[in-house]
Amino acid sequence: MQDISIMYLFHLAWRRIWAIVIAACLCAAMTFAYCKFVVNPKYKAQSTIYVTNGNINPGENVEEQEETDGVKGTDVSASVSLSFTVVDILKQPDIYREMVNTIEKYNDKNYRLLKNKISVSRSEEERSMLIYISATSTDKNEAIDLANDFAALCQTFIPNNVDKNIRVSTTNADSTSVVYPRTVMSTAIAFLVGAVLAFAISFIIDISDQSIRGEDEFVNQYEIPLLGSIPDFDNIVSSPNYKGYYGKASYRSRLKKHLTDSNNADDSKESVLEKKQIPFVIVESYKNIRTGVAYLLSREEKSSFTITSANAGEGKSTTAANLAVAFSQLGKTVLLVDADLRRASLHKKFKLENGKGLADVLTGTATLDEAIVTIKPGLNILTAGFIPPNPSELLDSVNFEETMKLLNEQYDYVIVDTPPLNVVTDSMIIAPQTGGVILIVRDGYTPHYSIKKVLGDMDFANINILGAVMNGSHPKNKNKYIYRKYSYGYYGSYYKYDYHKNGYNYDYTSKPESQKETGEQ
Repeated sequence: MQDISIMYLFHLAWRRIWAIVIAACLCAAMTFAYCKFVVNPKYKAQSTIYVTNGNINPGENVEEQEETDGVKGTDVSASVSLSFTVVDILKQPDIYREMVNTIEKYNDKNYRLLKNKISVSRSEEERSMLIYISATSTDKNEAIDLANDFAALCQTFIPNNVDKNIRVSTTNADSTSVVYPRTVMSTAIAFLVGAVLAFAISFIIDISDQSIRGEDEFVNQYEIPLLGSIPDFDNIVSSPNYKGYYGKASYRSRLKKHLTDSNNADDSKESVLEKKQIPFVIVESYKNIRTGVAYLLSREEKSSFTITSANAGEGKSTTAANLAVAFSQLGKTVLLVDADLRRASLHKKFKLENGKGLADVLTGTATLDEAIVTIKPGLNILTAGFIPPNPSELLDSVNFEETMKLLNEQYDYVIVDTPPLNVVTDSMIIAPQTGGVILIVRDGYTPHYSIKKVLGDMDFANINILGAVMNGSHPKNKNKYIYRKYSYGYYGSYYKYDYHKNGYNYDYTSKPESQKETGEQ
């Protein structure tokens, strides 16, 4: 589970910013439409009554009366206390019953209905004797009539029911204000609620997501070294600084056309060298991984390694193919072995027929020389061959062990592509015949529990784990991952690439003639 911190919440909000904004705007728009076109507005009219006792004249300034008319402070205090009493009385049902009984237009009304529409409150000023009568209704005129009729009734009801010496003056309502709905406030609140709700849903989904997210998370949770990461191709193409082989605006449509044309091209082994350009950052990622793997293998007895993954779809075959090409660029002899005898795929990446291959060698129907195909000088491939009924038995045989010993002697590097370890155990059989295992994980895809299971199984079998490679790395899961402006022109003439559905193959073609003559590197 992701550690929850302020920075984590901030980055989560930033990653989901468009979803949050869209949800907030949607809620705000729905609330605005509801307030404007669905809800019947309520209007409020307000009249006032002024109650006094003793020598105080209603409606006049009390302070002035105290100075000029000799009004006593006790009269003021008594009137203020009286206003509290009057408010309490006007909240009782009696005056509403009288309103129904004495005012003809309310004879057919229920007094409870009137009580719900009328509210009584006292002015908040400390020495005030002013009482507000507020009436609400969906009809403007009804609200004004209710406020004024109630105030008029108070002129007789209060003296008759409280004290005959009480003096009551009124001010009638002549206008209304909309009290419901408050469209602007409701829309603003809905915007905030929508944003909070979208963020809360994103948070729940995020913390319940068990997939690995970013290099930092892998390094913090696992002890095996992370040899590098391969950036997400789509993200680089969408970067404003990337102008690719086809140009940014129409990259996807042109790429689709290129792939369609490629499918109709000659399927000879040379066609794999006719590649198209992909970003330099991906090239450098494979080269960095190549450097790390070469260093680790230099400490091992065998210069071969197994590539596997926890589950299918994590890009292990594409990584194996690209690393084979990367190692061949060093001028070394490299053999790429497709040991996935269940779902072979490497021959497709190099546009080869899956003819004689590893299965044929292990069953004795073909020799290594017959089965190994040379892609270019230094780069060779041993395809899977026919799909046998007993792949595990073939791999767990003396023939395979002897074959791997021979290959380790003949080639500088042997790269073995194997099935996912959580699907079948072929990788566990193959790994001891090589210098170690490289585990491929996909950013935002491979679950933590799958990684833990694979590492636990390999640790139990005492298999040497060289490290891991993260495929499909995305900047949202790696804060320091920033694609800066960089000139691809120089490298564009050197590296030619092909984009596949599950990954990227690249190859190193000849240098320009000027550099061949001078021997430039």
